[in-house]
Amino acid sequence: MDYELIGTPDYGMVRVHLTRGDEVQAETGAMVGMDSSVEMETSMKGGFMESAKRSVMGGESFFLNTFTAPNGSGRVELASGLPGDVLHLELGGPHGVTRGAFLAADTSVNVDSQVSGFQGFFSGLGFGMLRASGSGDLYLTSFGGIREVDVDDEYVVDTGHILAFEDRLDFNVETVGGWKPTLLSGEGLVCRFRGEGTVYVQTRNTPSFASWLHPFRPVQTDDE
Repeated sequence: MDYELIGTPDYGMVRVHLTRGDEVQAETGAMVGMDSSVEMETSMKGGFMESAKRSVMGGESFFLNTFTAPNGSGRVELASGLPGDVLHLELGGPHGVTRGAFLAADTSVNVDSQVSGFQGFFSGLGFGMLRASGSGDLYLTSFGGIREVDVDDEYVVDTGHILAFEDRLDFNVETVGGWKPTLLSGEGLVCRFRGEGTVYVQTRNTPSFASWLHPFRPVQTDDE
């Protein structure tokens, strides 16, 4: 299965070239266009409970669309609703994936709601993570550009800027120097990664962008 990345890094899209026997699963609503030879089937991956957990905890859609080319070949183009880049990973080991980042993957890749080390609602990040495992092509979408960081000791990332990371890294969520600096600095929670592995950082932060937009929201009056 071949692929092309188009429109990166600002408005990324992936074009997947399917041949007979290939299958790619994608978020509902991600399809931009496809050849008429491509067929699409919508289903709950992993059953009702796993789909519900993936939707609630990982911010992904309840259903997934699977694209095939039963007649031999065809192309399907996939993109996110946010402006940003698309990251292709040839998955060889488990990765943590941040909330809303999953775009598409081979059907041999399993995406579920379990990420070791992130426990409970209070951590903030743990309630919005997915775990990608298995082998095959994985496509993630970012808000903004993507920076690849090779960790060989420690690296600290704002939780809102994490896109994905190798699951072999040790990590914990913490404040920046205590609660007072966290509340006054506007930095929020951070994740401290330890060990050797790769972290993928997105250059824009969705919660920060939402906060920036908040003052510009339409104000509803009692007459409306």
